[in-house]
Amino acid sequence: MSKFDKVRMAELVKVEETADALVLTFQGDLRVTMRVADGGIVSEVS
Repeated sequence: MSKFDKVRMAELVKVEETADALVLTFQGDLRVTMRVADGGIVSEVS
């Protein structure tokens, strides 16, 4: 199962907006950081 599959099944707990990103925190301490870069949106799962 990929990290993105885990995000699909997890419950959203918190949304934070930073100066350059939107950070979504899901149950189980799974975080998705989304930034605008390279003419699109770059997502990082950690």
